[in-house]
Amino acid sequence: MRRLIVFIAIVIISMEASAQKKQVSYLALGDSYTIGEGVPAEQNFPNQLAALMRKQGVEVKGPYIVAKTGWSTD
Repeated sequence: MRRLIVFIAIVIISMEASAQKKQVSYLALGDSYTIGEGVPAEQNFPNQLAALMRKQGVEVKGPYIVAKTGWSTD
């Protein structure tokens, strides 16, 4: 949960910093939760976040998803 909060904070800061140039690249790193294993691609977290950012007027390249089931930092 702590990692998710940090990630969301970084995304928000990045969105605010990029508001002047209105373009960001979005790379999503993670595991099966990131890729949304078992759900359609448009419903996974990276694609939902990219869609939300586009709705807010930010031009988003991607998301580029580098995620794998079972991936961990251990």
